[in-house]
Amino acid sequence: FPYTTLFRSEGYTITETANWSGTPPQSSTVYYKDEAKKSQAEAIAKTLNITTVQESSDASILGENDIVVVLATDYS
Repeated sequence: FPYTTLFRSEGYTITETANWSGTPPQSSTVYYKDEAKKSQAEAIAKTLNITTVQESSDASILGENDIVVVLATDYS
């Protein structure tokens, strides 16, 4: 993932990069755990030019992460 270095330099912790194993979203999406993480999720989405930012408590999406970025076929 080419943005890993950028986000690490801005203080984010990247715990993993992997291929999405679930049903892919229609568009690239930044998922966040709760309201406390919303502004960080929005900043990440802005950096990546992703317009869909969504709160989720679904462990199958977030695992043990606070924020997850899923790049769909619309991402370029």
